[in-house]
Amino acid sequence: MKPDGLAVEIRARSHWEATDLGLALVQAHWRSLYSAWLAILLPVIFLEAALLWLLSDYEESWPYIPILSWWLKPLYDRVLLHVLSRAVFGVKANWRDVLRALPRLLLHSGLFRALTIGRLSTRRSFRLPVWQLEGVSGKTRKQRFCALWGHGAARLFFLCIHLELILFLGIPGLLYLLLPTEFAPSLEFIWDDSQTSPWFFAIQILAGLLAMSIIEPFYVAAGFMLYLNRRTEIEGWDIELGFRTLAARLNAQQAAP
Repeated sequence: MKPDGLAVEIRARSHWEATDLGLALVQAHWRSLYSAWLAILLPVIFLEAALLWLLSDYEESWPYIPILSWWLKPLYDRVLLHVLSRAVFGVKANWRDVLRALPRLLLHSGLFRALTIGRLSTRRSFRLPVWQLEGVSGKTRKQRFCALWGHGAARLFFLCIHLELILFLGIPGLLYLLLPTEFAPSLEFIWDDSQTSPWFFAIQILAGLLAMSIIEPFYVAAGFMLYLNRRTEIEGWDIELGFRTLAARLNAQQAAP
């Protein structure tokens, strides 16, 4: 990754500034991000539903769909980073580009580790660019993790998980408050499983998927910006670009008649 090709301003930022830059990146490229997000999320949900239908009692197991979808976040993260890593260079990647890159993202980005022992890592979004973009392995990758470390990544993780939880609980609550009184069910169904309506589970599943879809692109983008910011700090990207600009200016002055 060469800093002179980046479409974002290269300078050392605070953790909060880098996080805010990630939000701005999502706002600027939301069409590409969400087309890629849906291109991978919807087939995964369909596959989960089909497997549950074939392997178990679907009426009892279909609530596991949001749990499986949540656990597969590292897969979606790689798709999002594929789009973001091109967006910072001014290149738009659509869902077709993502599908073409999917085999590489599945096999050569540490996905198995991310879905197992690294699934609950608080620095997942920060370490992802090292796995996916730098192409290093073994001892070199460990050294990169130690060098970059991930300042602000754990804070970002807990911020996003709380925002996602607020949305997951708040969306069904808001829908319940908007129901007319005569149609609102008794609150007893929350504790009494025998009275629980399938519609309640459906709303919970949709709320979970919607909360994840809103927060996860921001989480990946903010982690990516923290990664770029950390590399700027330790590798002096801003100083390097400043010298290159100065050299280009001096060369232009010398070439002028």
